[in-house]
Amino acid sequence: MTRADYSSLLAQLLPPVTYDASGEQLSAELSAEAKLLATVDALIAGLASSIDPNQATLTLPDWERVYALTVSDSDTLQQRRARVMAALAETGGLSRQYFINLAKALGYDITIDEPDDPKWRWIVNVTGAPERVCYFRVGESVVGDRLEESGDPDLETLFKRLKPAHTECLFKYSEGSNK
Repeated sequence: MTRADYSSLLAQLLPPVTYDASGEQLSAELSAEAKLLATVDALIAGLASSIDPNQATLTLPDWERVYALTVSDSDTLQQRRARVMAALAETGGLSRQYFINLAKALGYDITIDEPDDPKWRWIVNVTGAPERVCYFRVGESVVGDRLEESGDPDLETLFKRLKPAHTECLFKYSEGSNK
């Protein structure tokens, strides 16, 4: 409901004979109360949509805290939401296929090579551009987001966080189409 709706509703709640809702002081009081009710109404609507991390704005820091995600000042709202959704979809695993599927969920086609050296390295071959471009979009971005953000360290950060402790991940990017 809008401020005008609440103001009209509050005026209807007044006793019909005793108060004149069109009076200057009472009208100002009803308008002030209506503004507060409309603000609370908007906050509740925003909070209800924050149950879904894909639409969260007010509760996004809580989602990031629960999943122990680090946030950079240069991260856009879309990138933060995508990172929370990726963390939400994680089930865990140590197989190469698990990491390949995880990268695919972030939009990368990868292969993983394990050289026969005693250093326990994984070479993650990323096909396509090493960067994703994220554009400012009305309704999905907020004031302060850059109009265009390129670079996506999410894949490397995610792999380094989830990889087995005794391994080292090296990333090798190659030209091609990134799906």
